Amino acid sequence: MVKAYTVRVLLAEAVDQLNAAGIDSAQREAECLLEDLLGKSRLDLYLQEEEVTADQVAIFQDRIQQRATGWPLQYIQGQASFMGENFKVRPGVFIPRPETEQLVETVLGLLRPMADEGENPLKVLDLGTGSGAIAVSLAKYLPSCLVLGIDVSYVAISQAKENAVNLGVSSRVSFLQGTWAESLTGPVDALISNPPYIPEAQLASLPREVQHEPTRSLISGAEGLDDLCQLISEGPRLLRDGGIMAFECGEEQVEPMLKYCRSLFWVSESQSFSDLVQRPRGFWLRKGISA
Repeated sequence: MVKAYTVRVLLAEAVDQLNAAGIDSAQREAECLLEDLLGKSRLDLYLQEEEVTADQVAIFQDRIQQRATGWPLQYIQGQASFMGENFKVRPGVFIPRPETEQLVETVLGLLRPMADEGENPLKVLDLGTGSGAIAVSLAKYLPSCLVLGIDVSYVAISQAKENAVNLGVSSRVSFLQGTWAESLTGPVDALISNPPYIPEAQLASLPREVQHEPTRSLISGAEGLDDLCQLISEGPRLLRDGGIMAFECGEEQVEPMLKYCRSLFWVSESQSFSDLVQRPRGFWLRKGISA
């Protein structure tokens, strides 16, 4: 005989399973998965006593098992929250993270005065666009810009296009498959990226969830700086005078990268930015007028 489950009993078993698997936010993650499946609010999970159907039990237990093995919650749900919106994500696409919102906020603060100064829309590149979270967010919060997102992954480009349509900015955001900016010509007003910046030796020590994401979105050479340096080298070729570049990187990489940027003849200004808990999160630079 198949065991009958109420919502609360099913949830309690799931929390125990996730706790046993070492999932830090077991309670909230189990709630999220059950909310999605049943279409109920968090409060309803605890106030209602009706039984869950056998099909629903099977689907939920399968999702809990996936999570217990380290499969990212965002892949199971098929979405991730970023800048107040839900972005669809699927396996093979880098998951946008709350920390990267500070990169977007920093760029918006730099671009708004530039937008006010000119009559034409700003031209912005988002390199390594992934789900399109950065590109779509910039277009959403700065209507006077046109954004082109580039990614080497066809799966990522497909997902990014879907997100742009779903969030109503597809008329101002385009996506192309390619390797960084190798096929592009300037000038553009801004080049933005959350590139790979994890050193190769750290791959095996990354959390289980992160190891399910595409390696090419994470690892960048022995020191994690290969892609950052390559992207910065494109500045003289791609940026207009007064244009900006902005990057997320590791906390310990910020100061070395700023020192490097300040050694470049064409960089007139550079500065770091921090996340909400005041940890260094990345940096930006500006191309000089006469560079």
